[in-house]
Amino acid sequence: MKKICSVLILLFLIQLVNAQDFEVEIWQNNKKLKVKNDVIQLKKEPFQIKLKLEDLYGAYLIPTFTGEPSETVQENIKNLNLFAMSEYEFNQAKHLGIHETAIHFLFFDSEMDWHRFDKNGVEVIENTVIGTKTVEVFQNDLQPESIPIEKIGNDLYLIFIATEEVSDTTEEEIIKMEKLVLKWK
Repeated sequence: MKKICSVLILLFLIQLVNAQDFEVEIWQNNKKLKVKNDVIQLKKEPFQIKLKLEDLYGAYLIPTFTGEPSETVQENIKNLNLFAMSEYEFNQAKHLGIHETAIHFLFFDSEMDWHRFDKNGVEVIENTVIGTKTVEVFQNDLQPESIPIEKIGNDLYLIFIATEEVSDTTEEEIIKMEKLVLKWK
């Protein structure tokens, strides 16, 4: 009985160590900003999203002014891949799109010659990828022109979702979801 318990504990610990996960940090002026109750205070200046992916190919990012994904995205939450927008290689535009039905998919694949993080913004340590995405302007589907950070007025919600494919279907199972609120000083 003691051996069985030891084996079960060991298997549980191995599962924890090999678990798929992500962590999000927001940086501004080379400083990591503090998170308090999922809220981050920042200046109306460029900032960086640092996404640490552990045993994950990527994570979805849904920026919104309302705090919730659009109704269309919510109705299709198990098929987020249908809403991933195309973006410039290496985050050349330094923009964050805020769209009703299009979302970001931040990923890194060592076999591909491009990704959606900054050009020199990826660090790989074994099964962990740390990617940086710089944001200087916003794109909104309600306005054709870019919105500079200095002109942003509303709080911005960043919803991060990690999924894994369910075998034999195109549906995805949510592994983790995290929401941050950016409040402007």
